[in-house]
Amino acid sequence: MTNEELFKKLGGFNPKPINNFVTPKEDVALNPFTGKPIVSLAGQLGTSMVRGIPQLATGLIDLAALPLTMTETVKPENVFGSTAQLTKQGFLPPAQTSLINQGVEIGSSMLNPSSLAKGAVIGLGGILRNTKKDLSNFTPEAAEVWRKTNAIPKDKQLQNLPQDPRARQTFLNYLDGKISQTDYIKDIQNFYPSSKITEIPDYPSGAEIVYGLGKKADGGKNVVNFGAKFDEGDKVLSRLDIPAYNNYNVWSASLQGADGKTVYGQTVHLTNKSGKIKFNINPNDAIRIAKGKELGGSNKFPMAKIEGSWKNTSPDDVKKLAKKYLNDPEWSQVGMNPRRFGYFYDKVDNMPVSEADEVIQIGALVLAKNVKKFNPNKSLTTTKTPSGGLLNF
Repeated sequence: MTNEELFKKLGGFNPKPINNFVTPKEDVALNPFTGKPIVSLAGQLGTSMVRGIPQLATGLIDLAALPLTMTETVKPENVFGSTAQLTKQGFLPPAQTSLINQGVEIGSSMLNPSSLAKGAVIGLGGILRNTKKDLSNFTPEAAEVWRKTNAIPKDKQLQNLPQDPRARQTFLNYLDGKISQTDYIKDIQNFYPSSKITEIPDYPSGAEIVYGLGKKADGGKNVVNFGAKFDEGDKVLSRLDIPAYNNYNVWSASLQGADGKTVYGQTVHLTNKSGKIKFNINPNDAIRIAKGKELGGSNKFPMAKIEGSWKNTSPDDVKKLAKKYLNDPEWSQVGMNPRRFGYFYDKVDNMPVSEADEVIQIGALVLAKNVKKFNPNKSLTTTKTPSGGLLNF
């Protein structure tokens, strides 16, 4: 948002710096009586004091919640009565920028021991967290709190969302041989249109993976960059861990090495060091999910995997690469939805994808370089059609 757009949004002021140190920000405080932004230095200093003084009380809550917020078990804005929660709800003005404003807020809030302790713990904890990725302080009790806080209600879980009845009927018509594969693909894309991701998602923290995966993560021992690792060039089969994102919205990669052991990762970077990267899926498994339980199928099955050579790229660097290549014409966004097709597909033209030279994955975003595509009628199942042939899916 430009300065002109911002000030038009906030009341029509002509663009000018909010103070001598910063330019306008979207989180600028508004005058509660006029609804216009507070642009004077004196006004912003007063706003900083208004924000700082209540922290005499909220500081106690912030301090009590630090064991959960510092380990990312609970987000600060989800702690009832915390400074972050009251700010999000609009009961406190937003934090003001510049060292002067921040100093006033800190000074007006550090009149009690809890705020002093909070500042010291945050400072020390931040150093430790950034220099030592230690998951040893994560307890079963903390995990239980996290799961209760972050659990997705069953009726909201992705796998339990009802299928569009029109799409369901289209699929049944295709199974019965009433429509061709070409017509099926055309119709199903109307019900489940591909949507490209336009913003790079965040990767899950180590805490989120440990808590979201439970025993599978083994307290971090089975999480890459914490207790597990691959050597550069190791052959890896990668897929998303279904229960983690379905139950807790944790998009963790499930990674199987050559020894058959499965560990988990925050992000994925695969290369073609040992040959082309393969997008592996059995259309028979996909059609089981498309059929659903009512037709003897299943709601889930770990059948879609990407096979390639592991590259030891940090999660932060994977995120940078994703941002760099998001709109690069050599790179394609790749999707997989067994309710649509029995193959990985390019999100732009929905054509099946079988190979690539390089793959990066962060959250639900999968980017692949120089993808190889094939005709949808090559994706064969063992399901018989009414005419006696094999169903393409």
